[in-house]
Amino acid sequence: MLKVIAKTGDAWLDGERLYLPKRLSDTLVMLAEGKGKTVSNEKLHRQFGWDEEVVDDRHALQCIVYRLRRFLGPDSIKIRVRVGYALTMPVEFIEEVIDGGDRNET
Repeated sequence: MLKVIAKTGDAWLDGERLYLPKRLSDTLVMLAEGKGKTVSNEKLHRQFGWDEEVVDDRHALQCIVYRLRRFLGPDSIKIRVRVGYALTMPVEFIEEVIDGGDRNET
């Protein structure tokens, strides 16, 4: 199971901490927040201040998703061509840390 903390972007997969670069972490938070629903390309591009119509920006997003799949598994993210992306795995999305939890704890 995937566990993602919204505020920090920290993530664990089957109890193993994932050490993700910021852009991957930010994208994973958005996908986890979608809870299996498709997150639009437009929304993902806006997150980074990119233009959806610019080829380099589209390619950058594809690279981020490719890299996330290397961490999560090849079937972890569903691609809806020209629409967006969705997580296909169970996820526990935690919107806030209680009791000032340490972001390094599992």
